[in-house]
Amino acid sequence: MRILCFAIAWPIAALAQQSVQFGTFTACSVCHSNLDVPSGVTDFVNGIPDLRARAQSVPQRVAAGPGALWPASMMAHSSRDPYWRAKVRFESAANPSFGAVVEDTCLRCHAPVQQYLLRGSETPMRLDHLNPNGQEGVNCTVCHQVTTEGLGSASSFEGGFTIGPDRRIFGPHANPFAQPMVASSGFTPAFGDHVRESALCATCHTVITPILTAEGVAAGEFLEQSPYLEWLASDAAVRGQSCQSCHMPVFKDTSGVEATQHIAHRPNVAAAFPQTSPRKPFGLHSLVGGNYQMSGMLAELIPVEAALLDAQRGRVRENLRGAARLHSTARRDGSALSVAVTVANLTGHKLPTGFPSRRIWLNFTVLNHGGETVFESGRWDTRNIRIAGGNASEPHHTRITSQEQTMIYETEMEDVAGDVTSSILRAARFRKDNRILPAGFDVSRVRIDGIHASNLLPAGTAGDLDFLPGSDTVEYVFAAPEGNGPYRIRVELLYQMTHSGHLAGMDRDRSADEQVFLDLFERHAAPVPMARREFLVE
Repeated sequence: MRILCFAIAWPIAALAQQSVQFGTFTACSVCHSNLDVPSGVTDFVNGIPDLRARAQSVPQRVAAGPGALWPASMMAHSSRDPYWRAKVRFESAANPSFGAVVEDTCLRCHAPVQQYLLRGSETPMRLDHLNPNGQEGVNCTVCHQVTTEGLGSASSFEGGFTIGPDRRIFGPHANPFAQPMVASSGFTPAFGDHVRESALCATCHTVITPILTAEGVAAGEFLEQSPYLEWLASDAAVRGQSCQSCHMPVFKDTSGVEATQHIAHRPNVAAAFPQTSPRKPFGLHSLVGGNYQMSGMLAELIPVEAALLDAQRGRVRENLRGAARLHSTARRDGSALSVAVTVANLTGHKLPTGFPSRRIWLNFTVLNHGGETVFESGRWDTRNIRIAGGNASEPHHTRITSQEQTMIYETEMEDVAGDVTSSILRAARFRKDNRILPAGFDVSRVRIDGIHASNLLPAGTAGDLDFLPGSDTVEYVFAAPEGNGPYRIRVELLYQMTHSGHLAGMDRDRSADEQVFLDLFERHAAPVPMARREFLVE
C-alpha cells in the first residue's frame, strides 16, 4: 500500500467521465450471455453443476456465457462484499490517520470503474463515495482493458494495473469481428492473450500493506496476501497451469474435450453473427473460489440475486472439493490406535490462500462398535460459533493426543511488539503460517524486484519433517481397547472464510457495515466440507 497524503474533496467532473473510460456490464451482456449447445453433444456439464442441456436439431442457447455467470461471482460483488466493507470500516476506525489511504487503496480493486479516474490526483476515494459505477465491481471493461504494461512486476500489485486510452477490449482470439461491438458500445475488440495469464490476476490478488506501530508510525511493509507469488513458486507455474485454468475453466463437452463456441451472439436472436465462427478457448466466467459462506450472505442481502448466488454456491462447493485430498493409515499399539492423516494440496497456491482470515481444519471422529463417540478433535460448535474445545491460538501439530487439540491450517498475524493482532495495518509478520504448500514449492523461483521471496516461507512449522511441498501429515493417537472395536474413523477437512478471531475489534454500534456483517456471520459461519474419509479399524 503506497503511503500518500490526500486532501479530502470529491471531483464531480470525474464521475461524468466514467462512461467514457469504462462500460457497463449490461451493455456487454446483451451479446455475451449465451452459449450454443455444440453439435452432437447430447448432455454436458462443463464444470457447472447446475448446467445441463439437450442438443436439438435447432441450435439451443444456454445461459452460461460471461454475462450469465459473472453476475454471481465475487468480482461482481467486490464493492458490496459485507465482510470487506466491515473490515474496511474497522481498519479506518482503528487507524484514523490512515483511513483515507486504506479506503482509496482498497477501492482500487473493489470499485475500479469509479476509482481508476482518481489515480494520480490528490483526491482519495472513500467508501461513502461509492456510486452506481463503483457498485459495478470488477466488471468486463476492467479486466479486458488492462494492458500488458508492468504485468508481473511489483508496480502492478495492489491494483497497479494500467487501462489503455483507446477503449480496446482484449481477448484470447485473433482478428475478432469488430463491427457489432464498436457500433453498440464504442469499444473495439482486440487480440490480447495476456488475459489468460496469472500476472493479470496478480494485479489485485497481491496485497502489500504498511506496518503501523502502536503510535501509528509506518515501520515497513507486510505481505498480506500472495496467491500469485505462491503460484510462481509452485509446479503449477512450471506446467503453465494459470489461475484461469482452475478459476475460469474452458468450455468442454462431456468427454472432457475442449469445445469451440461463438464468442458472441446477436441480441435477442438465437443465432451467432453470420460473419463469425466458433472458437476456442472459451473461458467460463464463473470465477469460482472459496467464498461459499459469502455467497449465502449475499443471497440473504440481495434476494433478487438469490437464485444466481445459490447456483454459484454449488459451483464453489465443487471447486473446494477438488482442492484437497485425504489419505490415511492406521496401526495398533496395544490398547491405543494411531491414525496418520495426510492432507494433499491439489491447488497451485497455499491451501488456503488469499485474505489471512481463511482457514481449514480436520474434524477427526472415532466411534466404537456401538456408535458412541470415544474421541473427537475439531468438532464445529454451532451454538457458540467456534471449534469445540479449541484454544484461541492453536499451534501447528505433528501429533494430536487430546480432544482439546485441533489441526488448523491458517495464518496468525502479530504486530511489531509480537502480540497477536487481527488488524491488517498492525500486522508485522505471520507468527503462524502452516497453510499447506503447493506441490513443488520453491521460493527461489520468485524473482521480482522489490519482493522478498523469503516472506513466503511457512512459520511455526519447524521440526515437522513431513510438512512438505504438496502435503502435510498429522498423527492422531487415542485409547481404543480391542474389545470395543471395530472403530469407525471419520475424517473431514473443513473450510471457513473467516472466524471470530478475525472479527475482534469490530463494533456493531460503530457502523452499519459492521453491524450487517456481524449479524450475517452468526447465520453463515458454519464451515463447508472439502474432503472426507471414513473407514473401520479393529
